[in-house]
Amino acid sequence: MSKFKKVLVVMTGSVSVYKAIDLLSNFKKQGIYCDVIMTENSKKFIGEALVEAMTDRAPLVDIFDRTKMMDHIYLTRNYDLFLVYPASADFIARIANGRADCLGSATLLALNYKSPLWIAPSMNPSMYENPATRENIKKLESWGAKMLGPNIGSVACGDTGKGRLFEPFEVMEKIQIEQNIDHLGTN
Repeated sequence: MSKFKKVLVVMTGSVSVYKAIDLLSNFKKQGIYCDVIMTENSKKFIGEALVEAMTDRAPLVDIFDRTKMMDHIYLTRNYDLFLVYPASADFIARIANGRADCLGSATLLALNYKSPLWIAPSMNPSMYENPATRENIKKLESWGAKMLGPNIGSVACGDTGKGRLFEPFEVMEKIQIEQNIDHLGTN
C-alpha cells in the first residue's frame, strides 16, 4: 500500500488538464483516496461532473463557499500528498508569490510546505523557459516543492520543447518509487 493514501489534487487551467482524469482513475484503481480542487480556468477545459465521476465526490471549487469558509485551512490537515496537476505558468506564479485568490492557491499557502507538495508544470516551451517562470520554479523548489517534469515533446499549440505535462503513468511510477524508498527506510 502506498504511503500516499490520501491525495489532494489541484487542477489548473492548462489544456492538458484532460490527462488529470486518467490520473484520477489510476488513483481510484489503486485505492488512493483523492479529492480535487478545480480552479476556475480548469473548469473551462473539463467539467465538474467528470471529476466527480472519477473520485465519487464533487470537486472543491470556490474559496467563498459560505458553508466551507475555512476549507483552505482544513484541507492542509487531511492529506498525505498535495499535487498540482497540471500546473499552469499562472498558477505557479500565484503560489510562488504567496497569492491566495482561489481555493487552490489559498490552500497551498496555508500548507506552508509541512506536507509533500508535487507540482507538474504544463505549458508552452517558451513560457516554461521564460525567466519569470524559471525563477518561480526555483523559488518553489527551494521551499521544498518537488517538480514532476515537465517532459520534452509536442504541446497543444504544435510547438515542441520542454513544457509537456508529466504523464499520469509517470506520476504513478513516482508514487511507487516513494513507497519503495519508504519501505526500505523502515527495515
